[in-house]
Amino acid sequence: MYMNEFAHYYNSIRGDTVKDLLMDIGSTFVKYAVFDSLEDKYIISEKLPFPSPCSEDPFTVGRRQIETVVKAVMATAKENDCARVFISVQMHGFFIKYKSGEFSDYFSWRSGGGDLESEDLLSIDFSKRGTRLKANLPIAKLYRNKTELVGAEYFTLGSYIAYLLTGKNEAHKTDAYASGFYLLDGSKDEETIPGLVLPTVHDEVDVCGTWCGIRIYSPVGDHAASVYGSGIGEDTYLLNIGTTSQIAFVGEGKAPSDMWESRPYFENGKTLFTLGNLFYGLYKDTDRYCNEAAKIINSLPKRAKILVGGGGALDIMEKLSACVDMPCTSVGCSIGLEGLVNLAKQKRTSVGSMLSEVPFTNMPLIMKNSGLDFMIVDNEHGTFDYTFLAKMFTVSRMADFRTIVRIPDNSRAWITKCVDAGADGFLLPMTNRAEDIEKVVEYAKYAPVGKRGISTMRAHTLYAPPALSEYMPAANERIKVYAQIETAKGVENIEEILATTGVDGVFIGPNDLSCDLGCIGDNAPIFEAIENVSAAAKKVCKPFGIITTTKALLDKATECGASMISYGSELNMLANECKKIRGMFNG
Repeated sequence: MYMNEFAHYYNSIRGDTVKDLLMDIGSTFVKYAVFDSLEDKYIISEKLPFPSPCSEDPFTVGRRQIETVVKAVMATAKENDCARVFISVQMHGFFIKYKSGEFSDYFSWRSGGGDLESEDLLSIDFSKRGTRLKANLPIAKLYRNKTELVGAEYFTLGSYIAYLLTGKNEAHKTDAYASGFYLLDGSKDEETIPGLVLPTVHDEVDVCGTWCGIRIYSPVGDHAASVYGSGIGEDTYLLNIGTTSQIAFVGEGKAPSDMWESRPYFENGKTLFTLGNLFYGLYKDTDRYCNEAAKIINSLPKRAKILVGGGGALDIMEKLSACVDMPCTSVGCSIGLEGLVNLAKQKRTSVGSMLSEVPFTNMPLIMKNSGLDFMIVDNEHGTFDYTFLAKMFTVSRMADFRTIVRIPDNSRAWITKCVDAGADGFLLPMTNRAEDIEKVVEYAKYAPVGKRGISTMRAHTLYAPPALSEYMPAANERIKVYAQIETAKGVENIEEILATTGVDGVFIGPNDLSCDLGCIGDNAPIFEAIENVSAAAKKVCKPFGIITTTKALLDKATECGASMISYGSELNMLANECKKIRGMFNG
């Protein structure tokens, strides 16, 4: 039945009723939790010891022992019907898969031995890579044996776990960039150690693949996850205490001095500035640690407060507060897991449906109160007039519910009237080229993005227009422009379509696409199109979605990281619920 299928997919992809497994892999413990977003609480929160080293010079840990721990945690995900897994990992460690196919054990971040004298390495500006040349930097450690690494494959701890679960050597930039191989501009260094294959790096936390039907997201750096979970503000530092500890703040621009490393972060335009290697767990001496940490903290520019988190936070709070000249606030020992919770909430899939023919002004209220995130009003095939749309847009605005109009074409009249009446965005069907969607952007968005006409005493401001300097950029952010990809030409030109300034994302229309490709009834070409579109969208950090009720296509799209699902329409709901009522009374 339609509604039963809808409920299944709504529950399995929305993220509100789905349980997520969170795995925070540190040097001493692997913390893991099952989190229920609907109840906003942890169902399970446990930890296992990280495996002991099999050697200390270099500091290595057995690969099979790490696999055993990971599989034990993943069994928890399966037992609790988790739909997604988010992972954070200690950085600067790595595995090597040699040309022969054999894997090394895990070379921990605790291993030194990096080449700090080679002219090739000394000539690199590591500040442009978010790190610095140091003894435990992977590129420096591997440089000594570079001739043996032709045809070998490099794995971070995070990308190895992704590989173990999905078969893909992939990680998020907050993990991978700690290796020294990647530049902050997104490029990678394949020349310093020629022939070494590097992991694929995600700019966004995206789906790598699936394990037993559970979606695995690209692993992130543990320090970035902890900062993200700390509640850090622009006026605070975070002191994150574990086996070692780091001082961090989030900001923009360049690092304040050479002491700081400038690392990638999750929020666009923001950088994670880090001052590391303040040993705590290895000292096992709180007095010594507090005295040494205080020397550094008291030399920093003053901020409103210092957040203190991580496994050692509670042990040192009282002594540290007496040593430093900024107020200290504890943020708990599980900020890494909290960071993963925040990422999981951010990656919640938007689920909506289409209004096809029924001119019901209050439909936005029904959809919102049912838990949906958006509605697509079909004015390509539908017959809604402007008077009805204007009334419904006002209901949507008052209810704070997103209503997107699928327009019949890219002409100015429709777009101008709808946007001034309060529409939240537009979907252009049959988008084949960048030129098609450029017109929608031009009419829907204000300068400097587009050329939308200015008339603000209208419904789109709820008749209370603020200053133009404030309203125009806010309106440009609110109004979303999506291309609907439903032809072979649209798939072929997907990169240039997504590169268009002002285009916010794309929806795949599989019905017309299968017709255009001549593959009705054969999903394989549509799967390939979904992969191509998703790859192009991920490259430019823009969302993609799909309009379908077909289970196989939904599975494929969500596996590829679709963040928007439009499932059926009010006509499907009416027809199927009528059948359901009839079925209740067989007589």
